[in-house]
Amino acid sequence: MREKLFFILPIVLLGLLLELGIVYHLLGTAMEKVILDDAINRAEAAGDRVAAWVELKKRDAAPLNPTAMTAEDRQSLQRLLDSLWLGDNGFSCLLAGDGRYIIAPPSSAAETDNIFRHPDPAFNDLGRRMLSSKAGFYRWQDKAGQHLIGIHYPVAGTNWGLAAVMPEQEVFAPVRGTLALLLASTVILALFTAGGIGFILFLAHSGSAAEKAPLS
Repeated sequence: MREKLFFILPIVLLGLLLELGIVYHLLGTAMEKVILDDAINRAEAAGDRVAAWVELKKRDAAPLNPTAMTAEDRQSLQRLLDSLWLGDNGFSCLLAGDGRYIIAPPSSAAETDNIFRHPDPAFNDLGRRMLSSKAGFYRWQDKAGQHLIGIHYPVAGTNWGLAAVMPEQEVFAPVRGTLALLLASTVILALFTAGGIGFILFLAHSGSAAEKAPLS
């Protein structure tokens, strides 16, 4: 019986590690969804503030020309976009209905004055999503090999769209760090537990063998 337990123990340990891997994956997916939902909510709030700003401008003056705004208007819009979660290396942008930038990202990311003329097709797709009627997120890999996430949201009452773009690694770094620590701690605990059980079985087997040994 004890020999069978020695054989079964590694199988049980392997099964436990596989289950931990599945739990790690499911928990990571759930936590990433929470982060993305929060980022979309921030984009929605920023979009609502931009829409309210546009409505006020319409009451005070002629309809806005998004490609001929004053520096003061652009600064006001930039401050509204600053509430988006961008991390350390992200950027925000605001598009007019034809794809031209009202608030442009850094020149290294924009490359042109219209997102639909960007050489990276992924940015073209992001522009279409920004100007659609739905909020959401878009994941892609840029030409430098960096994985990015774009949170996009339409601005109500206009044909504008806004987005916050961030490196995926930066977005999910806190989650993955926490999960890695949790997984490592659990694996160590499982190994210690298995080792303890194995040691107890070894002592029991040794004691039984000693009892059965003939007396001299």
